Amino acid sequence: MTEPTHRPRSTLRERLGIIEPILDLDEEVQADEPPSPVAPSARRSRPFAGWPIRAIAAAAFDAATTPAVRNALWRRRTLAVVIKVPTRRWIEPIGRHAEALVRSPNVLFAPAGDRRSDRTAGDSPVAEALGSGTSAIGVSHAPDRLLPPTLLAAADLHIRIDAPDGAVIRDAIRRCLSGRLPATLEDTIAAGLDLDDIVSAFRPDGTAADAIARLRAASRARILPDGDDGLPRLETAAGFGEAREWGLSLARDIADGRISGRYDHCDRGAVLHGPPGTGKSLLARMIARACGVPLLAASVAEFFASSAGYLDSVVKAQRDLFARAAALAPCIVFLDELDAMPNRQTLSPRGRDWWTPVITDLLLLLDSAVSQRDRIFVIGATNRLADIDAAFLRPGRLERALHVGPPDAEGLAGILRHHLSEDLPDVDLLPVARLRPGAVGADAMEWVRAARRRARMSGRSLVLDDLTAIATPPDLRSPETIARAAVHEAAHAVAATVLKTGTLRHATIVAADTSGGHTRLDQIEVSTMTADRIEALIVMVLSGRAGEEILAGSIAAGAAADLAMATRLATARHASLGLGGTLAALAPMEEVGLLLTTDPKLRAAVEADLQRLYAVAQTLVRTHRTGIEAVAEALRTRRVLTGAEIEDVVRNCFPTESKGLDRAEWAGSQIS
Repeated sequence: MTEPTHRPRSTLRERLGIIEPILDLDEEVQADEPPSPVAPSARRSRPFAGWPIRAIAAAAFDAATTPAVRNALWRRRTLAVVIKVPTRRWIEPIGRHAEALVRSPNVLFAPAGDRRSDRTAGDSPVAEALGSGTSAIGVSHAPDRLLPPTLLAAADLHIRIDAPDGAVIRDAIRRCLSGRLPATLEDTIAAGLDLDDIVSAFRPDGTAADAIARLRAASRARILPDGDDGLPRLETAAGFGEAREWGLSLARDIADGRISGRYDHCDRGAVLHGPPGTGKSLLARMIARACGVPLLAASVAEFFASSAGYLDSVVKAQRDLFARAAALAPCIVFLDELDAMPNRQTLSPRGRDWWTPVITDLLLLLDSAVSQRDRIFVIGATNRLADIDAAFLRPGRLERALHVGPPDAEGLAGILRHHLSEDLPDVDLLPVARLRPGAVGADAMEWVRAARRRARMSGRSLVLDDLTAIATPPDLRSPETIARAAVHEAAHAVAATVLKTGTLRHATIVAADTSGGHTRLDQIEVSTMTADRIEALIVMVLSGRAGEEILAGSIAAGAAADLAMATRLATARHASLGLGGTLAALAPMEEVGLLLTTDPKLRAAVEADLQRLYAVAQTLVRTHRTGIEAVAEALRTRRVLTGAEIEDVVRNCFPTESKGLDRAEWAGSQIS
């Protein structure tokens, strides 16, 4: 930290290279009232160079202070003043404007250090200056962290300069540009802009209207970078569930905050979690656009890539991110792949020594950022919520965990529309989306890219057939293989409906990767599962294999994945969850499979459970054979059925036997 010095005002003016001061600082002031910045009527008589930045500083300062505060600055000879500015770039313009208003013949400026350790170096000069009748002013974007503690303790005035709203921008334009001004300007006119961005909109040959147009364009460019004009609108997006509702609520809260000036009613942050490729990053951008604020995206990997990778440089990269966020506030910080920041509970002692300062610093930055004063909202994203350090998720930080699963058909169609941009403008994409249930945003992006490649190789523009051929290629499997896949998935779907193992979303026989089809239920919360419910799940999982055996006459190796899932559930019941007759937790649920190779007693217990529950699955298939065959036939014809459609088919097969759909007692009595 440079040593604070006593200096005449004119020296500071020369050091800052002021072409023409707002006030004549060398003139002996005798007036009893504080001088005001040059009136608009005088603006054309002054050189334009350097004037906009002074006009903006003056307008922002006036908006942040009352006449009583400005009178206090003028009338009192010795003052200790702390001024918080939006960013580092505002320090000198606001400092020189404040100096012009302080009546003391000498002003000591206590410069902010770059590190906390620099702070105390300014304590003695501040004390000596105030004791000798010299005013002391500290200007910083982080005064509590960077200004001398003595100045903070002695401060007579605390002034907070916020990022300029519509009224400040209008006042600044009025001071230095000609042309008619609207009665009001929207508060978001400079959203996302730092001081230099704002100054660049003021041109000597321009009018007020020109500056307003440039500011709006610059703000749009900051808020919607990288072609985000084609983003799906959050208001009409489908498939994001509770995360979308949270984003819309945040947008309303921020809009209310702009009117009231208070943000204490807003949520501070959230974590989006779900499988890879489900559009968590896309959703964060959509939320930012709905809120009308900039989005700063980063990840733990970027903290390392943008620095030397040493402990101090990684911490500095984190702080730089939040410093930029403060400059753009209100804004959203998006921390992608948050699980790359390790959980301290699972770190080795050696790893804990290195990572603890990094994690602690990020937690402190979150505490500061999500305070209502800084107007920074933080969204994290992860594929593995369980790996996140619990401290990130506590109230006051990233206090909500919002699941983002695969989109429904309407949501997938919207994502396809986003990636297609101007291609296929009048084409209904819902039929394509309905044929690929369970697909995620990353799949949609790849389909569009491959479809464009297909059209390009054919020397023509993109047509719907290109997209359909990539997303839902013709099924080249034999009729026997397709029929077996239909029976397998139909048995899963009917079992899920009868046993009420969870909300059935869909069943499909569209092949993907190594799978010949799949049946999907909503995510099941392990912590709420009972022993009976686990057994019902195992029966549902084994029903596909039982369906093949009974309805197709044989069992194919494709049921291996089902056997693996059923084995994992049965093993976890005994070895992890305490629901199998013993209380010992031998391993986490994800690792129980390793125990089967070393524990013959556990292996025997699991095998006995699987054999017993497979017999229940066989009984279920025989009991509901008609419904399974009807669902299988519908799958062969339509390739995809929703949960509601499957339930309708089963009801139509058993119009007088509603008990299979309306109660789960049958399953419980058989399983137990």
